[in-house]
Amino acid sequence: MPGLAYIYIPSSSFARFETDLGSLYPDAKCNGKRCMFEKPCRQVSRSSIDFALNLKDATGKTISLELLSGEMLVDGQEVTGGNASQCFLPVFSHAATE
Repeated sequence: MPGLAYIYIPSSSFARFETDLGSLYPDAKCNGKRCMFEKPCRQVSRSSIDFALNLKDATGKTISLELLSGEMLVDGQEVTGGNASQCFLPVFSHAATE
């Protein structure tokens, strides 16, 4: 797993992530910047959250991160603007600034 608690990906890649996630997990709600479940993490079925995220750097090198259910969920109160009745996925959209 990465050293940071969250993974930030470019907004164009996040749009794809959001679409794919929505088709696999219809109860996940995304807003273009983050995705969550409208229930506490303890109520989210952990067996259905495992997936892989392929990352590609500027040189073209690609790595695949396997995101396992036990490592995937972040309690809502840990995320700015979230609350205890929400559960977030630790993948967020990042807009590059110049």
